[in-house]
Amino acid sequence: MKKRLPKIKPENRNGYIRLRWCYLGKRYTLSGLGRYDDPLDMSITQSVIGQIKRDIQLGTFDPSLRRYTQNHRQNEEAIDAFIEESNRWGLDDVWGFYKEVNQVYTPLTTQKNHWVAVDNAIKKLSPEQLDPKQSDTVVGVLMGHYSVGTLHRVLPTISAASTLAFRNGKISKNYWRRLKAQLPKGKKESKRTQKAYSVDEVTAILEAFKRDRYCPNKNAYSHSYYYRFVEFLVLTGCRPGEAIALTWGDIEGEKIRFNKSYSLGVLKSTKNGKTRYFPINEQLKECLAMQHRNPRSYNSLNLVFPSFKSGYINLYNFTTKVFNRIVNGLFNDGIIRQKLPTYNLRNTSASLYLRKGIDRATIAKLFETSGEMLDKHYFSPDEDVELPGINS
Repeated sequence: MKKRLPKIKPENRNGYIRLRWCYLGKRYTLSGLGRYDDPLDMSITQSVIGQIKRDIQLGTFDPSLRRYTQNHRQNEEAIDAFIEESNRWGLDDVWGFYKEVNQVYTPLTTQKNHWVAVDNAIKKLSPEQLDPKQSDTVVGVLMGHYSVGTLHRVLPTISAASTLAFRNGKISKNYWRRLKAQLPKGKKESKRTQKAYSVDEVTAILEAFKRDRYCPNKNAYSHSYYYRFVEFLVLTGCRPGEAIALTWGDIEGEKIRFNKSYSLGVLKSTKNGKTRYFPINEQLKECLAMQHRNPRSYNSLNLVFPSFKSGYINLYNFTTKVFNRIVNGLFNDGIIRQKLPTYNLRNTSASLYLRKGIDRATIAKLFETSGEMLDKHYFSPDEDVELPGINS
């Protein structure tokens, strides 16, 4: 007759593994098997459970449990050997493993942008600093090369890589898990957060584009070529990548369809993977009509705002070589009060529509965001507000 095997499952006892089961009317408890969250200890525990069940089947069960604790101690020697081997993995190995595992699931834009930033950060570390035993020096070294704001973005990914390697048994300890906690307290404000151009500043920027005010004489193309592109960003508040990806097929009657974006050489869906529609007012209608007269609007990609070479606009090049040149020129000439990147035209648009009386819920829907995000990141205080008198 086949013997009935007891149910034996690992239990979490204050972070440590405990086994409890009943056999022949007697209750047994076995502990000292290691930590519950340690994949190695859990793996060895499963081996112990298997041995106990086999002994019961064969009639050789040891009720004193010494056989099973002795085997566990023998396994600790194998653990020590593994730890010695796994300690040879440096941070570069851990990061390489993370990329290999996640490559298929991670958007190409993230790989080309954020992953490259992590690559560059790890390259700042010497071979000695990549060693697990030097994990507590990583933050200090990187702070000599990067701002706290940049490290707030890079370090969590390194910690995620460390956790992945640890959970997969590649390293014996989660060495780089708490890197971000070592950064100085105090959050650095994003350049994008709640900063926008005023109406006068927007007018000055558009006028500078239109008249090529800061365009070098030897430039291959005039700044005015991108006038309608910038005007469109202000009028719609769309993300730059969405305007870059826009095709004439997305202009549907009295509405504009935003359902894709272009960034870092990759055409993809919008940030939240949704399609939204934006109404075309008279200003937008004129903007699009004038852009349609541009000879390059007839291009193989059917883009509304193609680059000067009739391909997708490279946002980084546009911002650094065109937009920033104009903004710096206007700032140095005392015409505008602040220098903000291209993306802040989205904040500008949201703030201007709010002051024009458009309610928050409508702006949130048109901008594919939430009211909370508008208040926290988009809406800018009106620096030119004129307060009415207060009657007594």
